[in-house]
Amino acid sequence: MYLLNAIPGALIPPEGIMLSVKPVAPEVVGEAFGSEECLSAVGHADTAAVISAMVGAEVPMARVNVPTLQDGDAHYLALYQGPRLPEGATTLPEGASLSFFLLRAASPERFQQRISYAARMDGCEPAWAIDWPATAWPD
Repeated sequence: MYLLNAIPGALIPPEGIMLSVKPVAPEVVGEAFGSEECLSAVGHADTAAVISAMVGAEVPMARVNVPTLQDGDAHYLALYQGPRLPEGATTLPEGASLSFFLLRAASPERFQQRISYAARMDGCEPAWAIDWPATAWPD
């Protein structure tokens, strides 16, 4: 599991992948670093410093190649929005925000299976499971 500050193109496999994006509290990311279950893939020192201050754990700058996503992978994402960070920043500049998310990857096949199961639990049949020619509108 990595902490990303962007979603690099190389993360997406050629066959595609379904991503679940769920907001999480900064403390959740800090706990993941505290238990050493998360590695940094934050490529800029100032961004790493600001993230460290927000999550309450040391997040080192690390320019690493994160492996292409596979079914079942999970990563954290720190999404910065705002003006360019000033050199040496350790806090967010005025008007900026940093949001944290948990990304979970599922192959299109597994995603379809999960949706099909959830729909059946609700008493529905997903659209791709319906025999559309057999349900054509009468003339």
